[in-house]
Amino acid sequence: MLFCPVSYSPASTLYKYYTGDLPWNAMLDWLSEDKELYTLVLKCFRYGFKLMLDQMLLGEVTSSEELQEYMEEYDRDWYIGLESDEQWKSAVLASKPNLFSLGHNNQQGTYTSRVLSLQEVAAHIGRLNTEVVRGQWANLSLELLYFTNDDEERYSIQAHPTVLRNLTVQSADPPLGYPIFSSPPISIPTI
Repeated sequence: MLFCPVSYSPASTLYKYYTGDLPWNAMLDWLSEDKELYTLVLKCFRYGFKLMLDQMLLGEVTSSEELQEYMEEYDRDWYIGLESDEQWKSAVLASKPNLFSLGHNNQQGTYTSRVLSLQEVAAHIGRLNTEVVRGQWANLSLELLYFTNDDEERYSIQAHPTVLRNLTVQSADPPLGYPIFSSPPISIPTI
């Protein structure tokens, strides 16, 4: 009968190795002293882990040529490591198409993987005409001061998303943006 400590689990061991916490013993001291070799062993383990995960999710590698294609793709299009590594930042800045990392939540005892893919995102850029903003402020002033509509959250103010009506109204100087009263404060002398 084998005795396994309670803290041991295959998932925790894989995660420790993935993060670079490789088991050292007297026979492997030479590996810990050679940084280049250590980095290569860690990279090989991470590639192997990613390949195992891909094979579990996508199917088996059927030939050595296919395995070689995977490894070349990992080198070319992926950063496989930890989000806290400096290389992660470098990969982001270099626009690597794919990023892969593992994570661990101690409180829940769960392990997660994260895959980020570089993709194009449409962003709409525009410019508001100064007169449009002044017109909205004039309309707001008319409504609040003369039509006695003191509800700044009403539909008429927020109803025009193409001219960013809600944002321009909120940027108005008081008493227009959030009115408290219709005139500036007046001091009344006491008798």
